[in-house]
Amino acid sequence: MSRGLGDVYKRQGPLDAESLKCHGGPHLLLWIESNGPRRHRRETPPLPQPVPAASPRHANMSISLADRPDLRARMRDRRRALTPRQSALASVAISERLLRLPAFRRARSVAAYWPIDGEVDVREVLLTAHARGSATLLPVLDRRRQGVMRFVPWRPGLPLVRNRYGIPEPAAATRRFQPALSIDLVIAPLVAFDDDGHRLGLGGGYYDRAFSSVTQHRRPWSRLVGVAYEHQRVNGLEAAPWDVTLSDVVTERQHYRCR
Repeated sequence: MSRGLGDVYKRQGPLDAESLKCHGGPHLLLWIESNGPRRHRRETPPLPQPVPAASPRHANMSISLADRPDLRARMRDRRRALTPRQSALASVAISERLLRLPAFRRARSVAAYWPIDGEVDVREVLLTAHARGSATLLPVLDRRRQGVMRFVPWRPGLPLVRNRYGIPEPAAATRRFQPALSIDLVIAPLVAFDDDGHRLGLGGGYYDRAFSSVTQHRRPWSRLVGVAYEHQRVNGLEAAPWDVTLSDVVTERQHYRCR
């Protein structure tokens, strides 16, 4: 882990259980282990293998819209079952892949997210982008308009508050909205994905609405990249008319270029 990310954790508050859970325990765990006594280091069990989201008899069929709630629950359970070290190792591998993307190298503005609930931790990417002078942004929920998500500037040490879902986001006083389609690279979390770039999120539809103007083209938006653990990959997801298609998905094992 970079020295800069360790500095961010120091500024974000005490390293109690809640801080580790909310403010980046996985990356911090690797940093502590790599700098601590060898006797505290332990072997890490392998990550779960990708599994068909459908039963074996229907393994080649897309997951229907009606099956999405069940798939979402099962995938979130699998994600929560990862140990902190498993999540950390995968997050580091995914971040390294993101940093090598030509889209990242060209980007003058990069948006990502603050991870919760076992999501991939890509804050190293935000820190790298900020250090080189790119604008860095986080999503926030619009408190006046229900169901609307916007992107606002972020920098290391900026005060964060929890929104209605418990997700840390920049405080209201710091909010200067930037249009989603003007951001060079947006890195999005997900619960499940397929090889065609179909994304299953938490069910709120925030990313779909934020990028709704591109859905009519029925093609991937070149700057929307999903990040996930490999076991979140499924055989196929039936797309809803409002779904925004990812251009790429990056896991700890592979970079998927979606159609």
